[in-house]
Amino acid sequence: MISFARLRSFVAPLVAIGAVLLLTSLNVQAHPGHNVAGFMPGIGHPYSGLDHILAMIAVGLWAAQIGGRAVWAVPCTFVGAMAIGGLLGMGGILVPFVEQGILASVFLLGLMIAFAVRLPIAYTAPLVGLFAICHGYAHGAEAPESASGLTYAAGFILSTASLHACGIVLGVLMQKLLGNVMVRLSGFGIIALGCLLFSASPSEAATLDKPLKDVIDPYLAITASLASDSYKGVPENAAALNKAVSANAKNFPANLVKDAAAFAQAKDITTTRRALKPLSLSLIAYLVAQKVQTGAIYEVVCPMSGSWLQGDNKKVRNPYDASMSECGDFQRTF
Repeated sequence: MISFARLRSFVAPLVAIGAVLLLTSLNVQAHPGHNVAGFMPGIGHPYSGLDHILAMIAVGLWAAQIGGRAVWAVPCTFVGAMAIGGLLGMGGILVPFVEQGILASVFLLGLMIAFAVRLPIAYTAPLVGLFAICHGYAHGAEAPESASGLTYAAGFILSTASLHACGIVLGVLMQKLLGNVMVRLSGFGIIALGCLLFSASPSEAATLDKPLKDVIDPYLAITASLASDSYKGVPENAAALNKAVSANAKNFPANLVKDAAAFAQAKDITTTRRALKPLSLSLIAYLVAQKVQTGAIYEVVCPMSGSWLQGDNKKVRNPYDASMSECGDFQRTF
């Protein structure tokens, strides 16, 4: 039988880790809109959503459940692949189905734990690596331009590793004290929470036809970059947007075609922001005229800046003026 003193020696570090994570999370949420450069935004971002926290703890739980080399190989693979995804996000390179991949990671990792699936490392590593790229991309895409890429990446890598460590410690403790049944039950708990996330998350651009989706996707990437006061990836996405509009010019109104072409000619962040305003108005007018309804595209209006579209309604991210990053109100959902 395990003595109380020995049990306390196991639990005390876990409580300390949990307290640090909680305090860090609260600290990050207590200062919305402050683009603190470098390390701290990176530390905070993995705690910014329950989907990230669940997936990263699940990686640790699954690794502990598999045992052997997996205890270190699975989390290390996740961290390495996540760093690659972060670079893609910070570089403004479009990666499709990121949100779907993040949500899928919660469900599939929960299933692996719930049914005690033990795959060879040769299969486990690519699976968690694929999920990690999606999570890393989400972290990198929201990096403020003022943040050092190296220190920002170091922050979210450290946070991710700490969440993996929590999962490993939880998995080891549950197996030692309560048996593997409790670990499997935690997998079902992760699945249940994943269902709540799914029910709260509208399907992203599910009803958009391909010509319009090819316009909306780069547009949203552009506004996300500009909202972070970043010009990374903007010219490439502007060219992709203009190409998509030009290729289907007969299906789009003339003013949208004209505004997309003018937008693609912008050469710096200032002229891009200026050209974004008429483009946004044309695109919003087109969505209204077409009665587009996806439940995942939001019009935001700032009385001092203008209107634009966002891909989520969690927080206003003004692409026109970094000094007024939270100026705006959600007006309607498409």
